Amino acid sequence: MGNFNIIPALMGLSLIIVAVLIISALRRNAEGNAQEQGAASNAAEIVPPVPSIPETPKRKRGRPRKVPAPMEPAPPQQAESPAPAPVQQPAPRPAPAPRSFVGNNAFAGECVAFSGKLPDMTRAEAIQAVAANGGRAFEDMPACTTLLVLGEHPGTYKREKARERGVKIIDAQRFWTLVNQPLTLTPDEFAAAFAA
Repeated sequence: MGNFNIIPALMGLSLIIVAVLIISALRRNAEGNAQEQGAASNAAEIVPPVPSIPETPKRKRGRPRKVPAPMEPAPPQQAESPAPAPVQQPAPRPAPAPRSFVGNNAFAGECVAFSGKLPDMTRAEAIQAVAANGGRAFEDMPACTTLLVLGEHPGTYKREKARERGVKIIDAQRFWTLVNQPLTLTPDEFAAAFAA
């Protein structure tokens, strides 16, 4: 009974082998005919070899190609054309005077991050204020963050990360109070500013 199951399998395998041999013979025959036709056409017409064009080096993915701008032909010169009126540019607006922050070392040793919009100052001014008061400030929230300032509409990501890491969180009003503190503080006043 076991030999009965093997026989059909062997017959199927032999049919596959015969089919592969027939296909390979047909391919060799077709290639031979193509070579004969190519040799006959080459004998009748000799074509000089085409010089190879060097390949351009492949560029890295994601980088834009450096394509020179197309040159436009110069417009034809017209005789006695009136000069165009000069275009008047609006006067540039004067840059706002940067705020100067008094250094009171309220953020000495602190790594400060911000979330949300601060109502009284821009983010760049807030970073400048922290730096003037002895701390380091960042727009994002690095691992060294010790103080998070929450403005209007703060993001939940920074708030959750601060809670996970045990970072002190203060609001924008408390931040503004710390920035504007006088130069000399007693240790109790300094501790009260953070504790309040």
